[in-house]
Amino acid sequence: MRIVLRPIITVIVVTVCIAATIQQWSTCDAQMKTLIPSTLSQRPSFQLRNLGMVAKLGKAKDIDDAQISLMKALGVQIVIWTPGEWAENETTQGQYRLNPEVHRVANEIAASDMKMVLLLFRKNGLYRNPLDTDAFARYCAWLATTFRGMPVAAYQIWNEPSNFDVREYYGGAWNGRGNAPWVSKFSDMVEKAAQAIKQADPSATITTSFEGPPLIDAMEDTPQDFASIDGISFHPYPGKLPAERVPWGGSVIYLRDGVSVADSQGSLVSTLDMQRHLDAERYLKRPLQAWVTEYGFPTCDQSIHPEHFACVSEETQAAYHVRGLILGLSQGVKVWAPYELADDGQDAHDVEQNFGIAYSAAQGFKPKAAYVAIQRTAGILGSGWELVHLDATLRLLDGSIDKASSINTTIGPQMIWFKTGQNYVAFLWEAGPMSSKSQNGSVSLRIDHASAARTINVVTGETETREVTRVGGRVVVNDIPVGSQPTALELSGI
Repeated sequence: MRIVLRPIITVIVVTVCIAATIQQWSTCDAQMKTLIPSTLSQRPSFQLRNLGMVAKLGKAKDIDDAQISLMKALGVQIVIWTPGEWAENETTQGQYRLNPEVHRVANEIAASDMKMVLLLFRKNGLYRNPLDTDAFARYCAWLATTFRGMPVAAYQIWNEPSNFDVREYYGGAWNGRGNAPWVSKFSDMVEKAAQAIKQADPSATITTSFEGPPLIDAMEDTPQDFASIDGISFHPYPGKLPAERVPWGGSVIYLRDGVSVADSQGSLVSTLDMQRHLDAERYLKRPLQAWVTEYGFPTCDQSIHPEHFACVSEETQAAYHVRGLILGLSQGVKVWAPYELADDGQDAHDVEQNFGIAYSAAQGFKPKAAYVAIQRTAGILGSGWELVHLDATLRLLDGSIDKASSINTTIGPQMIWFKTGQNYVAFLWEAGPMSSKSQNGSVSLRIDHASAARTINVVTGETETREVTRVGGRVVVNDIPVGSQPTALELSGI
C-alpha cells in the first residue's frame, strides 16, 4: 500500500541541523479544531498494547489534529507514519529540513502517550543515482539524530521495495527469481541505512519492509546485511481471501517463487512464523521480530472486481479487522497496524481510496464499523492483556473443538484466550468467508471459579449476560454465539 504524504502546496520550512533534537522544537497551540464526532472524542482515554495505526500526517493542523484525536479515542499505542519523504526533507544535497507541521505532529503524538514507527523511503532525484546508498544512509542518520529522545518504537527502512522505486530502478522480478538485481541492491541499502541509524542512536529498533521470497533470498545470500536489523515489517494482506489467510503457500506458489513463505493452507499464522523464525534462524542464526505495519480491506463498490482485492461491506471489514488483530496478538507481534486510519478519497470505484476504517477528511472522518469494532476490542483487552493457553473446550452443535490441540487457523471455529487483570476473555469466531449463519455452543474450561460471564459481539456491540455453572470440576458457559462476527466471552469473579 502507498504510505506517502501528499505534497503540501504551501509550507514554510526551517533548516534543522543534524545535532538538533525534537525537544527543542517550539510548542504549538494546544487548542485544535476537531473534525471527529463529539461522542467519540468524549470517550475515556485508553490504549490497546501493540495496536498500531497507519496515518498520513504532516499535511495541515486541523486534519492532523483530527486524526490524532481519532487514534487516541480508538486506543492506538503506535502510529505508523512518514515524517516527509527523503526528497522532501533533503532538497539540497547535505542540507536537511523538516516541515514544521511534522515537528508539531511528532510532539502531539508524544504528548498523547503514543509511540511512532517512522518510515524512511522514496527516491531522491538530487543524486545521479536517486537511490544512492550512501546518501540514503546519511539521511537516515540525520533523521535518527533528529528524533533521538522521542518515543520512536522503530525505524522502518523503506516501504514495499518491489512496488516503490527500488525494483523499478534496478530491475528484476518482484519475487527475486532469476537473480533479480534489485534484491541485492536493496539488501546493501538496508545494511548501510541500519548501521547509520544505530550509530546515531544505538538504542534504536530497526525494521525493514523486505518480506516474502526476496527476503528469504537476501537472508540466504547476504546474511551480514541484516546484522543491525531487529525485525521485519509485514504487510500480510489477505487480498480476496478471509482474514485468516494470505495469497501464498502451496505447491503452485512454491514453483512460482522458489521458496515457501506460508504453509499449504496459506495461513496468516504460518507466514509470520516462517519468515521471522524458521528462515531467519536458518540463515541469520537468530529470530526476527514481527511488526505488522499494514493489513486491511477496502470498502469499495462491490460491483467492481479489482485484480488483487475484494471490495467488502463495512460489516465485513469490521469483522475481518478484529479477527486479524486477535490472531496477530496471539502470535506475539510487536505491532498490529490496520491500513489505514482514513480513506484517501471519496471515489468508490478506486480501491486505493477506500482502505480507511474511517471516511475521508472531506466526509468529516466519520468512523466506519471497523473503527468502532476495533475500539470495542481495545476497551475489552486494554494495555495489560496477557495471552494465555487454558484447558478449554468449545462444543458446537455439529461437534467439538479443543483449541489447545487444534492447529487449523484458516477454517472452522477459533478460540483465543487472554487474561486481563483478574478476568479472562476469549475471542470466538468461525474462520473463513463471511456468512450470516451462526450457531450456539458451550465453553467449558478448567479454572477454580467464575461468578459472572457476558458475551459481546465486537462488531454490533450486542451484549448479553450468560449463566455460569460448575460441571465436573469445570466452569461451563452455555449459549455462546459463534459466527463470522467475533464474540468476546468475558469471565469475571475469578
